[in-house]
Amino acid sequence: MVRTVCIKGATETYEEMLDTYKKGSNRSIEVSTMPCLPAFRAVCQNLNCLSSSGQIHDAPKLTWLLDQRHERQGKPALTKGKNPTASLYRMYEYLVVGYTVGLRSEIEYFFNQSTWSVKAIPDPEDPDPARYAILAVLTHYLAMAFNRLIKRGLPRCCPAIIAGAEAEAELRARKVVLELQPPWAKAVRRLDEPITIPTSSGEKPENRFRSAEFLAMNIIVAEPHVAFV
Repeated sequence: MVRTVCIKGATETYEEMLDTYKKGSNRSIEVSTMPCLPAFRAVCQNLNCLSSSGQIHDAPKLTWLLDQRHERQGKPALTKGKNPTASLYRMYEYLVVGYTVGLRSEIEYFFNQSTWSVKAIPDPEDPDPARYAILAVLTHYLAMAFNRLIKRGLPRCCPAIIAGAEAEAELRARKVVLELQPPWAKAVRRLDEPITIPTSSGEKPENRFRSAEFLAMNIIVAEPHVAFV
């Protein structure tokens, strides 16, 4: 007997759903309207796409991204959504596949959402330890990239074009409010086993180029280029 699950009125076999989420789904799922929610939760837990709070993650797993990194370079992230968490997951995707332009563009996009405080990014409670660790470290780089500009007199609410010395002086006179990592990011556990994210050319990063922040979480990856201005 073929087992099925229901998603917003549609019917899929478990095998089809498993294949969808292994590849990384960008589908929006309304769990509150799902008649087969218990069965679907069981599938999601097996795939590590369901957090302890019941939030369903549609971002691809690290192992899949590493296998598909050459195909994914230069392409938009699979994670969709216009909120801080979705943006952070897109940064994760770009970092893993080695798409620096995508990473920097996403960081700039986040910066321009002046109401999105780095410290206020909700805890994604990601059930995948590697993905969770990467997300946590990325918040450090977000704060670092933003504070670099804020200290130079460019607050996150500044206009795209600063017209004249008077406008520039007004921006510099504003109170400096620096960004901070969210509390949950500092509480994420270090990985038990090391993982390596290769360079864009597929090689293991040299010691001198490795990110100390990621290395502290047992993740070997080159220092990401996060400065977008």
